[in-house]
Amino acid sequence: MTSLHLAASDSDLAGLGVVIVAALVVAAGYAASCVLWPFAGCWHCDGTGQHRSPTGRAWRPCRRCRGTGARVRAGRQLVTVIRRSHHRATRPARPRLRSHTWRDTHK
Repeated sequence: MTSLHLAASDSDLAGLGVVIVAALVVAAGYAASCVLWPFAGCWHCDGTGQHRSPTGRAWRPCRRCRGTGARVRAGRQLVTVIRRSHHRATRPARPRLRSHTWRDTHK
């Protein structure tokens, strides 16, 4: 009888470890670049902020970037969502104050 080895060999585990470490390094680099450079060039107008009209004669502001030529990167949007949700979850609860009108203070 022959026995089947279902366990991975040491070389397979080492290769998997290298791939995981490389993926983590790339993800950390992308996260750092999203924090340092939150904007990227608009893909619709190639970062110019303008595009041609349908007739091809006139230039108009880009609708996607509103004429700025920049867009917020997807990673930066994710960082912003995480930071806002953390801030909302950890800030202390403030009591709501009753709104005062002029008539309440001057009777």
